[in-house]
Amino acid sequence: MTVHITVPLDDEQNAQLEALAHQQSRTPADLVASVIRDLLAKDAAWIAALEEGLDDVRAGRVYDYDEVKSDLRAYVNQRMKQVAD
Repeated sequence: MTVHITVPLDDEQNAQLEALAHQQSRTPADLVASVIRDLLAKDAAWIAALEEGLDDVRAGRVYDYDEVKSDLRAYVNQRMKQVAD
């Protein structure tokens, strides 16, 4: 099923859309549909990652900030020492 949506654009925005679509050998409608598909996919991936993080918090799979900071500092110092040697 295809749904058609009307999007209000001013003259400048419409000209920019048409120019960009022309550069990509696409119609403005195809370009907008592609942008919407990409946005929806990225948004879905972001929400899934957020839910995964919230599940980790609920399950207690978290790290103390000071511990992470200390471990990272030790790792960086070790790597700097290796590079210097």
